[in-house]
Amino acid sequence: MDNERLETKWKVALVGVVALAAFLRFFRLGHQSFWTDEILTYWAFVSEKGAPYWKKFLYDVHGPFYTCVLHFWSKVSMSEAWLRAPSALAGTAAAYFAFKWMNKFLNSKTALLGAVIFALSPIHIYYSQEMRFYSFLIFFTIVTLIIFEKFCEKPDKRTSILLGLAMLLTSLSHFSGVFIFVALFVVLLSRGFLRGEHLKGYIIVSLILIVGISPWIYREIYFLRGIDVIGFSVPTEVRFREELAITPMAYPYSLYVFATGYSFGPSLRDLHVMSALEIIRRYNINLILFSVTFVPLLIIGMIRSIKASRFLYFLSIIVVSIVMVTLIALLNIKVFNPRYLLCSLPAFIALVAMGIPQRGVVYKAGFLVLMVSIMLVSDYNYFFDERYSRDDVRSAARIIEKNEQKGDLVLVLTVGEVFDYYFKGAATYKYVSARSKSEEKLKKLLDRYMSDYRRIWYVRCRYWDNDPENRLLAYMSSHRHASSVWHMAGIDLFLMEPVSKAQDR
Repeated sequence: MDNERLETKWKVALVGVVALAAFLRFFRLGHQSFWTDEILTYWAFVSEKGAPYWKKFLYDVHGPFYTCVLHFWSKVSMSEAWLRAPSALAGTAAAYFAFKWMNKFLNSKTALLGAVIFALSPIHIYYSQEMRFYSFLIFFTIVTLIIFEKFCEKPDKRTSILLGLAMLLTSLSHFSGVFIFVALFVVLLSRGFLRGEHLKGYIIVSLILIVGISPWIYREIYFLRGIDVIGFSVPTEVRFREELAITPMAYPYSLYVFATGYSFGPSLRDLHVMSALEIIRRYNINLILFSVTFVPLLIIGMIRSIKASRFLYFLSIIVVSIVMVTLIALLNIKVFNPRYLLCSLPAFIALVAMGIPQRGVVYKAGFLVLMVSIMLVSDYNYFFDERYSRDDVRSAARIIEKNEQKGDLVLVLTVGEVFDYYFKGAATYKYVSARSKSEEKLKKLLDRYMSDYRRIWYVRCRYWDNDPENRLLAYMSSHRHASSVWHMAGIDLFLMEPVSKAQDR
């Protein structure tokens, strides 16, 4: 009877954790504007006239399974909340399956704490509220790890096929899912399992994965070869990011983000315009709180994972991901970014959960209070602090629609695709960039615009990418007056008019 009551207690607690995860992932789901990467997803699942979707599906080298789901999901509605809902659903389910996975090698109390960390995880909430494939990647990674546990115990044909299919869905959600295949191969190798039935089973897994992703392998290689990472012209000493696709600070920052998300301390915008020293000075309290909370938990978790014969398991998942993303960055294919490491997030959270003190009420309560407080503050900032919001292109488009006049011109910096999605007004709009233009060409272009259009709207966003010296605004301001200025999350909107016109007002 006592065991039944205890089991019921854990089930009720788990239901509560999943409910919390669902609330945090569906709360204000459509509140923020789509941003550039989400619009790329939109164009991946929308069928253009005369172009069948299946052709676009075969050329989708990012997350074909996710965009396939969105293609049919979008038939019901095209609202932000609805299109982000699959990510939120996958994020909610991940909290439940994270418990099921951790409960296989941890006691139920620690596994439940791990599920709580998943539910509150700021970075997981962020990607569970984005119309991108990362939430699917994390979910199917956890499913893969659950099946892998069974595969290690009994590598029969059925389990091998299930493991292969799970890895396939992980990789088709995002091709960084292949890291898990490599990591689990290393795990089997380290355990001496790459022989007999385990070897036969993993060959089946490999065949399912290779055959399943084969339609995209060539296109992925072709796509990556065509990428040219271009350095920005902002002086290195005044910003966090350097000219290379990877910096030494990328590693500790990724650890920080995995623990606290993008909304505890420096915002994503801060990273582009502030130096590392400035960030440390301004956000030293945040960094100290992270250091005294998550770093000890990780160290203790790693020590306990060694005792539980799980260290190489977690280490393989994390290190393989880091090595692969580092290699991609060193080849100048992609900029090193924490989101490319997300298939290792379950292993990170499991280590943190293992690091929570099992004895000593004061120590345990202290770590839990600090950890939960940091994550809740980060979650609050994400939902309510504009500094951490996605660029609000939607509001900028609505303001222009409401106040435009016949013959207006809109110049859009950096976020042209997003503005094109949202803007329904009559004004002419053009995408502009100062990065690739000489001073003479830029002035000539702006002179023509100011000659042809009396009123010019300037949507400035992520200026550090395409106009780090603010040459566009400076030159227009020398000839026009900003009669109205609006500031919103990530966006500065200027209405530039002739000086005489503005003075008459």
